[in-house]
Amino acid sequence: MEKRKLLSTSASLQDHWMLVRRTQQNHRIINSRRQCTQLLQTEVLCSTPGIPDCIHQIIWEINSPSMNKENMLAVVQRIHTTVRHRRAAIEDYRERIAGTMTTSRRRSLRATMAAKKHWQALAEVRFPRQFWVDERSSDWWENFVWARWDDDHWIANFRMSRGTFFELVEALRGRMERQVTGMRRPVPVEKRVAAALWYLATPQYFWTVAQQFGLRVTTVGDILKEFCLAMEAELFSKVVCLRDHLGASMDGFARLGFPHCFAAVDGSHIPIRAPGGSIKEYGNRKDFCSVLLQGTVDFSGRFIDAEVGWSGRRHDALVFRESNLRKAMDEGVFVPGNPTATIEGVRVPALVLGDGVYPLRCWLMTPYKRPRTDVQSHYNLSHSRARNVVERAFGRLKSRFHCLMSRLHVHIDNVTPLIIACVILHNICEDKGHNIPFPVDEPDPVVLEDTQDIPEARKKRIYAEGCKVRDAIATHIYRNRRRV
Repeated sequence: MEKRKLLSTSASLQDHWMLVRRTQQNHRIINSRRQCTQLLQTEVLCSTPGIPDCIHQIIWEINSPSMNKENMLAVVQRIHTTVRHRRAAIEDYRERIAGTMTTSRRRSLRATMAAKKHWQALAEVRFPRQFWVDERSSDWWENFVWARWDDDHWIANFRMSRGTFFELVEALRGRMERQVTGMRRPVPVEKRVAAALWYLATPQYFWTVAQQFGLRVTTVGDILKEFCLAMEAELFSKVVCLRDHLGASMDGFARLGFPHCFAAVDGSHIPIRAPGGSIKEYGNRKDFCSVLLQGTVDFSGRFIDAEVGWSGRRHDALVFRESNLRKAMDEGVFVPGNPTATIEGVRVPALVLGDGVYPLRCWLMTPYKRPRTDVQSHYNLSHSRARNVVERAFGRLKSRFHCLMSRLHVHIDNVTPLIIACVILHNICEDKGHNIPFPVDEPDPVVLEDTQDIPEARKKRIYAEGCKVRDAIATHIYRNRRRV
């Protein structure tokens, strides 16, 4: 009975639409809208399950001012489709309830339910992974380097002996070791440190290091970043410092003919990739991007201070003015005890040597830019011979860690920890007496005028104090030139 009512409703709608199409008057269209609305609200259509959900939307569309014949035809077609689908759903439901479902239909439903239960049960079962990562070979590290290389091979490739390597591993184990869990085993600390050292010591890319150590490229990048940060946190303050080398350093500079000096300072440009593809921010005067490493070394070539991160675009004098070395030396807290000496009647503090790009101070000795006397010329010669220790230190640093000679393929945020790690490793190798490859020649410095933005009166006073000390040192060196 209900099916017949649905069919009659659909036929009535179709007949009514044919009536609407035969007229062109507006009042007939309005009447048709009203009659369609009444027809939709009949008891037969509203009593069909699921139909009332869309009744209000269809009524609103019919009574909207923009309704025309084409839109009303689309509404009637939608009514036919909705009634047809709901009729099929009602028949299927009644067949299942009444038990009149065909055999093929029952089999199809049973198969569908069985398959659903099977996949639900399968989803609840945990299967062990067959592969956590791609298979990679680490035979070169485990069977060749770890088992056969002697100290000479370790120093030539990792820049340190096997014993020094193990000491470094133990110092970093607390920060680099990973916990063993029920999943795949972590990369051992020894392998992580070796991979980082190999990248720093050789001008290679991440993918070549990954192939040699059986790691993924992203893993090598993560290991390098973690290693550099661990080195900076654990060893920088312990290794890069003056410690008890003050007396030995002063004696060494005195043998070179420069009295009461304990260190030399200079800057070196470390090439990097252009951040964002533009050299505007980090481009230097040689038209490549770099960061500036300001290093202070003692007589033996050990770094006692290192400041990194300044753009290569900045002048060395500006970097020096804002450095911690300048602030600590002005306050007299950098050198333990702040020893002084009286030379040619002038009170001289512990001295640092710098080239012509640095400003002259009472504790920072620079060469005469235009020597006019033999005393000044001899002073410049002794100054150059003593200050050359910092040039050789930069050469040994870059000879040990070739990554500093080519553009660093790391993010700009990771450049500073990487360079600091190289400086720390350099000091460790110097303390252990490990040999290095052939040194790299550093270019001659460019002498530029001081550009400090300080009051003119104070600048003259600082310069006068520096000139007084420098003249006294020059006189002392000239008088004792035969003893050197």
